[in-house]
Amino acid sequence: MEWPISMLRHIESAGRALSDSEATDLLSRYGVVSHEELAGFAAFVGECGTPRSAYRMVDEHHGWLNRLAALEHQAREARVYSQTLIPRFLRTSEYDAACPCPSTAGAPVTRPPVGAEHATVLLESTVLSRPVGGRHILADQLHRLLQIADRGLVHIRIVPVNAQIYAPAAPLTALVLPGDVIVCASEDGDRITYRTGPAETAGMRQFLRRAAAAALPDRASRGLLEQARDAAAAGKLPACL
Repeated sequence: MEWPISMLRHIESAGRALSDSEATDLLSRYGVVSHEELAGFAAFVGECGTPRSAYRMVDEHHGWLNRLAALEHQAREARVYSQTLIPRFLRTSEYDAACPCPSTAGAPVTRPPVGAEHATVLLESTVLSRPVGGRHILADQLHRLLQIADRGLVHIRIVPVNAQIYAPAAPLTALVLPGDVIVCASEDGDRITYRTGPAETAGMRQFLRRAAAAALPDRASRGLLEQARDAAAAGKLPACL
């Protein structure tokens, strides 16, 4: 991309808006190629920066994971919740391949979306005992989570199954983009729904706050991860934690 360094810095800091042609050029590098996809995603990103905007968009086109990764890459903060599977960006390739909806080719895997101090993943405890791909694959995946947590890349906290927070089935993500723009996303199989604006994101943000309040501290969460990893490695079914 032959753009001046100064212009890129202004764009990254939200000090300069993208023109239609520039947005098209940038999005095409993330796998967005059709006219309909470009128009829809560019409109959504544009609405995100509008004061008091409320916008919802469903992305079900090929390459949606790459577009999600583009937003994650720009985020200053991220909070992710899942009650079913390990989030895609933390998966080993073996775990991902064994999932019901594996990531598509070229999708980001085992890559934290933002800096360590601003990324938190909340996992319902049953995720640790769901033997995706078999015990050895689960054990390797849990070991990978421990490595990521130990390096401070992401805060991984466990939400007890008896917390009664009435979690939705779909994984939820809340991102804070430059300019304090909040974008919430919910995955549903082979598509994702984006929301922005106070009215559209209020319910998801409130749920994520409740989940964070119910989650165990880092030390206790790490202990449960170790317990589940060791049980899976020994070929035992981890208890419902």
